[in-house]
Amino acid sequence: MNGTLNIPISRLKQEPGQVIDEMIASGQPAVIFQRSRPRAVIADFDYFNSLETSLIDLLDAREAEKAKKEPTISLDSYVKKRWGGNNAGFYHQKSR
Repeated sequence: MNGTLNIPISRLKQEPGQVIDEMIASGQPAVIFQRSRPRAVIADFDYFNSLETSLIDLLDAREAEKAKKEPTISLDSYVKKRWGGNNAGFYHQKSR
């Protein structure tokens, strides 16, 4: 997408279907202006979905990078700490 369509709100009110058709045909989102200020954006649904998915992926990647810096322990250490020495053998018997 190379840019946007700039649409006055008065035009959107007069011909909403035509504005949407023009936006979809151009492949560009439409910025709706009210009193010469950008107030809203109309975008193709697939484009919006791809933006949302990309944002979620980015946030997940940031969380994963933060998690990499957190201290870790081995599974055996966790089992011993969580269930004690006697139950740790139960884990080893089940996992074999």
